[in-house]
Amino acid sequence: MEDSYNSLYQIGDHLMIELNTQEIFEGDYSDGGKNRIDLVNVRQHNNTNKLEGVYSFYRNEIIKIYKHKSAVLKEDEKNKVIVTESNNIQIVEEEYNRLKQMCKDAIYLEQIDDRYFKSVEKLSEAETVGVVSLGTDESTIDTLRLLVMCTWKQIYLFDLVSFRHRKFYPEIKNILESEYVTKVMHGGSSLINILYNNYNVYVQNTFDTQIVDLILEKSETRTCPKFTADISQCLVKYLNFPPSLLKDALSVSKRNWKERPLTEEQRFFASQLVTYLIPLKDHMSKKLMYKVYKAMDDVHNLYFSLDNYAFSHIMQKNKVTKEISNLIPTLSSTLNLKNEHKDNSD
Repeated sequence: MEDSYNSLYQIGDHLMIELNTQEIFEGDYSDGGKNRIDLVNVRQHNNTNKLEGVYSFYRNEIIKIYKHKSAVLKEDEKNKVIVTESNNIQIVEEEYNRLKQMCKDAIYLEQIDDRYFKSVEKLSEAETVGVVSLGTDESTIDTLRLLVMCTWKQIYLFDLVSFRHRKFYPEIKNILESEYVTKVMHGGSSLINILYNNYNVYVQNTFDTQIVDLILEKSETRTCPKFTADISQCLVKYLNFPPSLLKDALSVSKRNWKERPLTEEQRFFASQLVTYLIPLKDHMSKKLMYKVYKAMDDVHNLYFSLDNYAFSHIMQKNKVTKEISNLIPTLSSTLNLKNEHKDNSD
């Protein structure tokens, strides 16, 4: 027998509900029962308007209910270890809402002016930027029409058609070729190829989430998938997003982007395709470096368990005790991917 919603959620919990129609609603839990869940302050995905009143959803129309990871650290009283809640969506609610707002606040640039130079300056100062290209198709794979880039805080849409420039823009070229700015892409091979062969831009220091997904999958299963995953599939796999969250954005991305001006819908969906790349990269990096992050947590938790005298004794002598040594992993099998599973190489 399935649990009553009142036993699963508390009043005020912010939830996201995916329906079998692929519609997504989110709001604050207000009441529920065995087969009904009520939300207030409801918004429909991709709609900025808050819906008035109470909205009821029924078990037979719900595919899944999502709840954000808690931002609050909790202390396990028994073990005196700081732990985090394990919830559904692997981004806290505040960060998720900030990313959604970023999509609405994207800066659209269709000429080289003061706004352009301020934008590329912000991008050049960032440690990590997301990159997406739109407007290429099989018949004109040598052209770029829209380049979307983002920092952690802001999205920039460079309309390359409107710029009408004979050569690629040197300020953007410098960012793409920089060894110090990490470029996060998903399936970036086409863009990299076009930039190199047609614009003499050699993209460096990339993190391709599509390729990293293959690495993680092969590391866990010892075989490579037969097909690559799109950005939506990776967001489902690693951040537990609803499968239909980017359905409209992916659909729009395959349309013809020749016509100008771009609609507000096109700009919004283009922004959606780039905004989650940096959070996805961060989550994947932690998964790649799982043993490293776990070791740091384990050692710090050991320090938490020590009394003042024992902690001071270790710190003063910079001593690596047997307990600490036992918590430090051997990483050769994790990091030396060149030799790992070579018996399964294709």
